[in-house]
Amino acid sequence: MAWGLNSSGQCDVPDGEVFQDVATAWNWCAGVRTDGSLVAWGHNGAGQLNIPSGSDFVSVICGGAHGLAFNEAGDVEAWGYNALGQCDVPEGVVFQAVDAGEYFSVGLASDGGIHTWGSDSESILEPPSGNDFTAVAAGQRHVIALKADGTLVGFGESGNGETAVPSGDGFVAVGAGLRCGYAIDDTGRLWSW
Repeated sequence: MAWGLNSSGQCDVPDGEVFQDVATAWNWCAGVRTDGSLVAWGHNGAGQLNIPSGSDFVSVICGGAHGLAFNEAGDVEAWGYNALGQCDVPEGVVFQAVDAGEYFSVGLASDGGIHTWGSDSESILEPPSGNDFTAVAAGQRHVIALKADGTLVGFGESGNGETAVPSGDGFVAVGAGLRCGYAIDDTGRLWSW
């Protein structure tokens, strides 16, 4: 079920589909069916509905006008708008998680390192070094990353304080909105900035 602005058909969820994952962007959506295949709906101005074939996907991510799909082996497929390289997934990297911003993509490698590709607006392609990260979340032009010791790191645009992460440890999950960040600590408290 979907609701809200439907100017491009982004609320027109395909009938009869059963999903294991779904993602949304400004005016398009994508889902992973229970058989591991992909479906997308809404605006297609940059080919974001031209999804890859396959039936081994477990997760899908929608960027501004590009998509990423991830399988259990850690392989990532990308499609849609690629004028800034946001679909040029690094070769030879096994990923445990990926996310997408407006014109860039970010991945958490199986070794705990962070990789970014696409637009280098606000130095987004200069992620922190180290192999001790456990989660990443992409906003419009920033990333929030969680380290194994429970501390947070933010990088990219910070004109609205997007990367001004709270200090301390004990964080267990992260998220990012358009121009904001979120984290959950080990007591279940939700932090936002």
